[in-house]
Amino acid sequence: MTIDNEWSVGLMTAAGAGQPPVRNLPDRLGSLLDSLVDRGGVATSTSDGRRYGARFCVSAAGPTEALQQAVAIFRQAASAADLPEWPFIEAEVLTTTELDRQNALPSLPELVV
Repeated sequence: MTIDNEWSVGLMTAAGAGQPPVRNLPDRLGSLLDSLVDRGGVATSTSDGRRYGARFCVSAAGPTEALQQAVAIFRQAASAADLPEWPFIEAEVLTTTELDRQNALPSLPELVV
């Protein structure tokens, strides 16, 4: 049995009540992505500018360590992109093997003709 020490971590943050949306979000997400591109990163947001996040890869001994490492990397990248330090509302840690398996599944059901 091989141990997969490559992890794909998805993180999403959200503005709290009364916090304004991010202005110039596309430009800031571009900067966030620039910091994560070497890790296979992708950035995401909602159209209202009240949520943003990313998915990227880290190497770690286990899922707990992967999440801790990813949070630190994400916070540093978000700060460099001048994004607010909003609380996390979602975190997902997958082995890269599992991510590949999920990505290979059809995203839409087969249509009956």
